[in-house]
Amino acid sequence: MAVVKLGVAEIDIGKVDHSLTVWSTKNTKIGQLVFSKGSVEWWPKGNKVNAHTYTWAQFAKALETASDAKRVVAPAEPRAKKTPAPKSAPAAKKKANKPAPTRKRAA
Repeated sequence: MAVVKLGVAEIDIGKVDHSLTVWSTKNTKIGQLVFSKGSVEWWPKGNKVNAHTYTWAQFAKALETASDAKRVVAPAEPRAKKTPAPKSAPAAKKKANKPAPTRKRAA
């Protein structure tokens, strides 16, 4: 599955090409989507000669018919995970509390 990072709100598409590079989750390039006012082109990885070129209407139809539509439901609130109680360590033998030795000062 691909990871898409896109940080634009709105783009005015003119005669100048804009592009989006698509990377896999393993950080390898899948391809590049190049779009302008007139067309959309998909350039697969390693292909510098043959692009898949679509008009905007053809591109929209290709996306709509690519696979069955799936209903997307907002994810539910994550439930709090139950963490098991920590296991108690075996009881260590207590040593008798002896006062710390004091040094006698030579007079």
